[in-house]
Amino acid sequence: MEILSSTQGLLFTLLLKVGVAASMAALLARWAVFRRVLYTEVRDSDQKVKLLLFLTPVLGISVLLRLVGTPYQFADLMAEGSFLLGLLGGLVAGPLGGSIVSLPAFFHHEWLATPVAATAGLIGGLIRQAIPNKEDIWNFGPFTFLNLPKWLARMMRGSDLGWEVLPLAGCVAVEVGRLLLGRAVRSSWLFFIDAHNWWSVLLVMLATVMAVAVPIKIWNNTRIEMNLEQHQQLLLKARMDALSSQINPHFLFNTLNTVASLIRYDPDQARVVVLKLGNILRRLLRRGGGPLLRQAADRQVAEAAERLLRVHAGSALDEEDVSVRWVSEELGQSLVGDEGTLARAALIGLGDDGAAHHAQTAGGRGRHPVVGHSGHPDLDLVADG
Repeated sequence: MEILSSTQGLLFTLLLKVGVAASMAALLARWAVFRRVLYTEVRDSDQKVKLLLFLTPVLGISVLLRLVGTPYQFADLMAEGSFLLGLLGGLVAGPLGGSIVSLPAFFHHEWLATPVAATAGLIGGLIRQAIPNKEDIWNFGPFTFLNLPKWLARMMRGSDLGWEVLPLAGCVAVEVGRLLLGRAVRSSWLFFIDAHNWWSVLLVMLATVMAVAVPIKIWNNTRIEMNLEQHQQLLLKARMDALSSQINPHFLFNTLNTVASLIRYDPDQARVVVLKLGNILRRLLRRGGGPLLRQAADRQVAEAAERLLRVHAGSALDEEDVSVRWVSEELGQSLVGDEGTLARAALIGLGDDGAAHHAQTAGGRGRHPVVGHSGHPDLDLVADG
């Protein structure tokens, strides 16, 4: 086998190698299933198999491209990909994935390809197991080696170790071992990029580190973006809960004041109001205080709010003046989707707003209808004057 040794093409080959690793990572990051499996810290057997199914074909193709001929020798990511599989997948996925990736080279009579790839995957898995907090793996980047002086200073002071240095040491160990083994055996048994002087060796080791760190960096950036989206959704939910906690007492106190007024001259109506209020609060408690209601409960709560609206407005409204208007009757039978959810806070507060606004019109008989918008695209509470 021809070994890459010319100084002229060494730098170009190493740059292309890092580019192939970055392209592979960017391509895989587009798959939602791959992201879900990759970002799961504790994986079961099915998830480990899925991780292997995503990574091993791509890495195997890189080995096949190298076997095509000299122009594509930069594409070989066998050792780097096996180490990456162990670092992200663990002690099982690393050696097993490395053995699968190396099969094209092994069938091409490169007899040491499979042992080297399996060993690289095993080293990556051992490093993953040694790191107590798996989040530290995502801190490993292309320029982690620049933190070596800081890490040495922290080690001298007895501070906590920077665990992201372990993957760096693992990459260097894999490349140095492959280089020494390749020189010790026949050149046809193992493919490696030879280096004849110290700076060439440094470049080869740097390219190996980059080929592992760049995919981790790309996937970590995608992970951060997904976490930001999740945090924004949680923030929106927290704001809805805060709005609900502000509106619920307002609605409750107004209703209690109405009951206090009705007890003196209309006890039967006061009892009806208490029952309607109890129905609303009971259904909200059954929902666990969540901001969303199912469609069937939405209609029942809206009807109870309609009755309370009539009571709040007193004689200003007749039975025909207030109605629950459903803009669309073709709704789902269970939970309305994310695009059509009903905010409980908006629903239970619209009765007060509609009654107050309608009472300000000419005796409740103004020409303009009063519309209480619930926040749901298919529900309005309307008082027609």
